[in-house]
Amino acid sequence: MIAAPIATSTPRTPAAATPHDQPVRPGLGELEPVHVSDVPEERFTQLVGFFHRNPGWMKTGPVGDALRGALDHVPGVGSAVRDLTEPADVGYGQAIRDQTRWQIETGRQPNNPWWLRMNRQLVQDPTTAERAVRSGTVDQLETKGQKAWAEYVRRSDLVTRAMGLDPGSDAVRGVTEGAEPIALSDAWKSVNPIKRAYVNLVLKPYARKALWVAHRKTLEDARPQAAEQAAVMHRRAPREMEFSSAWATVIGLWSHLSPPVTGHQSKIAQRWILPFDHPIDHTKQSWSKRAFTKLIDWVDPLYERQIARPTDRADAAAAAAAAHG
Repeated sequence: MIAAPIATSTPRTPAAATPHDQPVRPGLGELEPVHVSDVPEERFTQLVGFFHRNPGWMKTGPVGDALRGALDHVPGVGSAVRDLTEPADVGYGQAIRDQTRWQIETGRQPNNPWWLRMNRQLVQDPTTAERAVRSGTVDQLETKGQKAWAEYVRRSDLVTRAMGLDPGSDAVRGVTEGAEPIALSDAWKSVNPIKRAYVNLVLKPYARKALWVAHRKTLEDARPQAAEQAAVMHRRAPREMEFSSAWATVIGLWSHLSPPVTGHQSKIAQRWILPFDHPIDHTKQSWSKRAFTKLIDWVDPLYERQIARPTDRADAAAAAAAAHG
């Protein structure tokens, strides 16, 4: 049975960013990592806010919305057209936003400590890097992931400036009470066609590549830090942890291709290959989801080497010590 698509009930644009995910002004001294909430919806707002600011987002237009709405009633067509053509309302964070929503809708956030810990890093690294770029404290960033996200912010700033906007301005940051960061689609209207082509063909791909490098570096940094949570999930639900580890490995490999990050490709993946149940139960999956989970398990050597075997050895040693009093 094919699982139903994930509901998309979340607002397209969040409220004004919280103080925790706002960049600090220069001259405030030593850089501190941005606090990331462990409440999934609060964390989700922090994530979307980052991509609304870096490099910006696109509003949906009335004509496109009308066409998508008309096709919504065509079975088997409408949802696919919407997924493939809907504008990037959170800019280059579209795929990451949709993937995070899947984690929340399936209960992996907050009920799975491994997913919760890994996702925290994927929000904290970019927001901390943004704070460092805005405050001139990039030299204080410590991890490869944070440094890579700082490069993404710098490349995103080139896009924003090409739109005639100041990346550090209140309009771009959306700090006015009740406001949202300015949409690039609004600024786009005053940009000449040559500059638009330069942004689309040069600056945006340049930023997209940096995003995937940063995403991969953060995954590499976070996996060892999430070892304790991985052991917990291995004991609690080994098949779920096996799938989780494999998914992280596949995304790391996929990132080398610098694939598109706008549109709703993640929602298509959720519909056809990603399990909706948590913990995963292969008997409840469609054939395509069972095949996919088995395939990615096969290409992931890290689960056995870094999670399963060390945890099993530690448990066996603890059991032996307890048996001998």
